[in-house]
Formats: sequence, C-alpha cells, structure tokens
Amino acid sequence: MAHGPLVFKNEEHSILKKEIMEFFLSLINVMVYLLLCATVFVDWNCFQVRLRDHLLLNYFSTIAAFYACCVFVQQGIDELEKCHHNQHSSVQSELKKEMSLLQKRILMDTVSP
Repeated sequence: MAHGPLVFKNEEHSILKKEIMEFFLSLINVMVYLLLCATVFVDWNCFQVRLRDHLLLNYFSTIAAFYACCVFVQQGIDELEKCHHNQHSSVQSELKKEMSLLQKRILMDTVSP
C-alpha cells in the first residue's frame, strides 16, 4: 500500500499554516526573552566588574595615601633620632666639661689650705 503526498483541503491548510506561524512566533518570543535575559546578565556582570574596579581603585588609593603618611612619619622619626643624637652628644660634652670643672674645683679645694 503506497501512500501518496498528503493532501489538505484549503481550510486544513490554513489552520496548519496558522498553527505553524503561532509556533514560530512563540519560539521567537522565547528567543527574544532569552536574549533579554542574557543582556540583563551581561549588564549585571559589567556592573559588578565596574563596581569591583571602583572598590579596588579606592583600596589602592587608600593604601597609597597610608603609605605616603608612613613615609612622612618615618622621615619625622629619622629627624627626631638625629636631633636626639645631637642633643645627647651635646649634653655629654657639656657634662664632661662640668665634670672637668668640678674635678678642678675639688683639686683646688683639697690642695689649698
């Protein structure tokens, strides 16, 4: 038994054509929806990347400012150490002079009647 090509009446043909068109329209709608979803996800991902970049930039600038403060404080500490060393040397030298004068006085007081 050989079957020939399907033969539709005009009414059946238009109904089938309409159903196929509706199917493809719904398929296109789904594809458009999926494309919109993908676009939203890409935009969200781009937003997250920009936010992360912004936060990293803030962190790095905060670290750079902190480092600059540390360098400034370290220079102040170095200057303070130099000043302290100079004062220490100066005080020691004055103390030696004072001790020398005191020894001379003691010698003069003990030698002279």
